[in-house]
Amino acid sequence: MPSRPRRTSGLAITSFILGLLSLFCFSVLTGIPALVLAIVSLGQIKRSPATLSGRGLAIAGLVLSLISTVLFIALMGYTYTLRPKPFTASAPAYTTLIGEGYSGRGFHFEHRGKTYVACSLHQFDNMQPSLMLSDLFDNPVTITGQIHVQTDLQVLRYRSTDLDVLTPLPYSPDPIISIGDPVFLLDDDIAIKGHVTRRDTFDDQWIFEPEKGTTFEAQARSGSPIISGLTGQVIGVFLTADDPDQATWGGFESLQFP
Repeated sequence: MPSRPRRTSGLAITSFILGLLSLFCFSVLTGIPALVLAIVSLGQIKRSPATLSGRGLAIAGLVLSLISTVLFIALMGYTYTLRPKPFTASAPAYTTLIGEGYSGRGFHFEHRGKTYVACSLHQFDNMQPSLMLSDLFDNPVTITGQIHVQTDLQVLRYRSTDLDVLTPLPYSPDPIISIGDPVFLLDDDIAIKGHVTRRDTFDDQWIFEPEKGTTFEAQARSGSPIISGLTGQVIGVFLTADDPDQATWGGFESLQFP
């Protein structure tokens, strides 16, 4: 009497189909059932090898479901890191300096017990300014030397008894910046809130956007400090925006002062 032909396990077929679907859409709604059905069908085939086939389909469904589940977890983790983080620090009270010739802004900050002035380069035709001004006092801040230069920012030595009376902005070297980080753009005594949304490697800048549905005036604000909304410390220098009057995003360079 001829033996009955083996039939392909329906669970193995279903597992393979669901595994394919889960891989294309990275969905646990199909990936987990595919994984369960693959394990069950492999057990049935092992117990009844004479009547059931489809081990290859079951293994394929198992592998596809595992891959899709790992990809789904990785995608969710990546998406979570991009979510805007809440502000955990307040913007420091500070009035920014005015660039020589009223070109842009600047600020002074404290690092390792000393204070320095920072501003952009393009404000001053890629040269150091000789003076910085402030609305808080009459005497100008005399710039005595350029000690650090990056793509479009500079750190300067200065001489001013008036400026030394004011509290400098705090700074921590090598600031860590991530997409989703909250930031403040300080100008005069105004703090504009936003979140980092991407990295522009071509211009070596981080891009931030103001709170949803709002814009900000960027005209003459180049050189203003960017403050971390997580630590309250200086992390960069504001440099550019998409519009001078109603900017929907701004760019800043991370201050990497040794």
